[in-house]
Amino acid sequence: MLRRINRLGLNSQAPLEEYFSQFGKVSRVMVAPTRSKAQFGQAKARVRPAPLGFLVMDTAEEAQAAISAGAEHIIQGECISVLPFESHGVEQDAK
Repeated sequence: MLRRINRLGLNSQAPLEEYFSQFGKVSRVMVAPTRSKAQFGQAKARVRPAPLGFLVMDTAEEAQAAISAGAEHIIQGECISVLPFESHGVEQDAK
C-alpha cells in the first residue's frame, strides 16, 4: 500500500511504476482520484489526486524487497510511504 501519493499529482501511476520497477516486475499500480461534489456555482465535480494506492509486484520476494528498502521512498522529490497490505476482512474458519 502506498500513502501520500497525491503529492505526485493526477498522473501518479507512471512514476510509481517506473520507481518500483527497480525492485522487480510491477504487475499493477492501482490509484483512483478522489472526486468531490460540485459546489454551488461550479458546473463539475472537482477531481483531486489519489491520496493512496496499491502496488502489486510480480512475486512476493519483489514486494518484500520494496518494503525492506524502507517505509519511506523519495519519488520525484516527494516522500511516499510504503506499507505492506494487511487485510482486516472476515476470517474464515479453519475446519
